[in-house]
Amino acid sequence: MRVALMLSLAMLGCSGQPEGNPSVARSLVQITITSQSVNLPPGGSHLFTAVVTGTTDARVLWSADGGSITADGLYTAPKAEGTWQVTATAAADPAVAANAAVVVVSASEKVTVAITPASVALRAGDKQQFSAVVAGTSDGSVSWSADAGSVDQNGLYTAPAEAKTAHVSATSHADPGKSATAVVTVSASTAADPCAGLLPTLPPPRTFTVTAADEGGLWCSGATTDGAGNVYVQGYFYSVRNIAGGGGGGVLFQPLAEGFTAFHHSMSPSTTYSAYAPDGRVISNVPVFAYTTIAGVQANGGTILVGCFPNKAVEARRFDDRGAFTTVQLTDQECLSAEGAFVLVDQQDRTLIVRTLDAPTAGIPSGHYAARWFDAAGLPHTGWFDAGRKTGHYYVALAALIGGGALLSVGVDGGGVEWRALASGTATVEPAPAFLRNRGFAIVRGGKAYAVFSSRDRQSLSLEIFTPGGKSCGTLTANGVSNIGKDGTLIGQTGDAMANNDCVTTWYPQALK
Repeated sequence: MRVALMLSLAMLGCSGQPEGNPSVARSLVQITITSQSVNLPPGGSHLFTAVVTGTTDARVLWSADGGSITADGLYTAPKAEGTWQVTATAAADPAVAANAAVVVVSASEKVTVAITPASVALRAGDKQQFSAVVAGTSDGSVSWSADAGSVDQNGLYTAPAEAKTAHVSATSHADPGKSATAVVTVSASTAADPCAGLLPTLPPPRTFTVTAADEGGLWCSGATTDGAGNVYVQGYFYSVRNIAGGGGGGVLFQPLAEGFTAFHHSMSPSTTYSAYAPDGRVISNVPVFAYTTIAGVQANGGTILVGCFPNKAVEARRFDDRGAFTTVQLTDQECLSAEGAFVLVDQQDRTLIVRTLDAPTAGIPSGHYAARWFDAAGLPHTGWFDAGRKTGHYYVALAALIGGGALLSVGVDGGGVEWRALASGTATVEPAPAFLRNRGFAIVRGGKAYAVFSSRDRQSLSLEIFTPGGKSCGTLTANGVSNIGKDGTLIGQTGDAMANNDCVTTWYPQALK
């Protein structure tokens, strides 16, 4: 019996089961992490993945001994530096796992900033574009600063107004402890003189005399120049009337210079607008309007006529300084009488019409000026608006401003007159610039300056030259002249119209061109 029991125990010990845990077979499940070592900055993240084999259950259980990790394997590093472990465990067999190492290193050890240019010399008020390159991080943005002058967040630097050494810095957004600095040497600026080239030296004057024997006094009723540099004197003949319909007197001009006229500044009894050569040859004849014609100047050169034919829309004919013209229809504009109506084209190519009112119109009182603007295509910018009280003069003083808009002479309390500014293309009426207030002027020097009349008679003309902003550039006096022609020529006459004496025309060719 004892022998039989021992034999049975011996046979059981040789049954082939594994040692240790004789009831569990060796597992076939395996797991592998695809990224076994990762470097991250504090707070950085990385998506881990794992592959499970030897089972149909591919689920993975993630864990970490530092930082955090989601069930999908998205790991977020802790704020502290160090080496941490991420573990992937097979759900099919919790005894099967794989590990990955995460090394957390502060970004400050890697981020670098470079600025270009590293140094630069500027004048006070100058601008300089800086750029910065950030390495060691995917965030390449920087913040800009300067200890003198100013810099925007695109790196555009403006030097200060005084001479000094300034510093411009670019600081990493990813690591505010990393930055780069450029040195700016700022020297005093020599500001450009706005008056440079505006006050001319007068050329020698030229003269032309019509003697008493040649009815000199009859030629002393006016003189002018056109935009092409030609000079004309005006004959006094009652048989020819002014194109604007104002007053008696003639406008027969005798050319005194070589070249072609811009066009003849008159309307003959045959109702044509004509251009002449200096030798008297007719270059062209253009029919003028049968009902009424309003004439004015274009600030950028040439002349404008506004009028109408029977049963047709009101037209504007715009002549250049060679006599060529274009025609546009003025939309929603009624035909106006030439008496008390005036027109101008400003430097923004907008047409201004001003008319006097003998009865209230569109809410504008009687005895006021009504004005309106049109664009270059003839479309209205404004309706009629009140431009101010009518003066007691039979004419309207209307003049273009540099940059656009116009000045209109209006009546004020006490019987006086003053300029009012009409803003280009709007119904805005404002006081005139102080340096132009109540003074005659002309735009000169290619549209870059005003010549303002300081004193004016038939013996001499004193002018003060101003920049568009109102800075005085000095004065000049020209003897024997009283006006400024379209080409900047100073021109005038001595002698009396209709008197039996000599008439002397004096001009300074294109002195203010």
